[in-house]
Amino acid sequence: MTFEEIRKTREKINTMIAYEMKLPPKWWFISFFLWHKDSDNSEDGYLGCAFVYAGGPSHALYISWEKKINPGGGCAISTVLEEKAPPEEFQHKLLSKKELSLYDIRTGGDGGLTRETIRNEDCEGCKEK
Repeated sequence: MTFEEIRKTREKINTMIAYEMKLPPKWWFISFFLWHKDSDNSEDGYLGCAFVYAGGPSHALYISWEKKINPGGGCAISTVLEEKAPPEEFQHKLLSKKELSLYDIRTGGDGGLTRETIRNEDCEGCKEK
């Protein structure tokens, strides 16, 4: 990637974050993972997950970096149903699989995640316009 491409990408991301910061915030679930080109086993690449309160997916990722809970790698993002908002002990922290299972038990098993998953390669803020 050239310096100019990096600059344009950062400009687009900053524009998207600024826009999303004006939207009404809601809870976002972010799952972090490593990309494995040679493996179909997604469990190897699990890095953790987090519940973040933000205006949109780009803003949620920004907050995850700001709060130092983003371990890097790829991510998938989904909104959380309002009635399934995470209890305080699950908010804004990197969660292990064990902690996530405790959250699932407390919320009735489905975690309240919507079916609208946004993967980082599909993010509108990441596409050329």
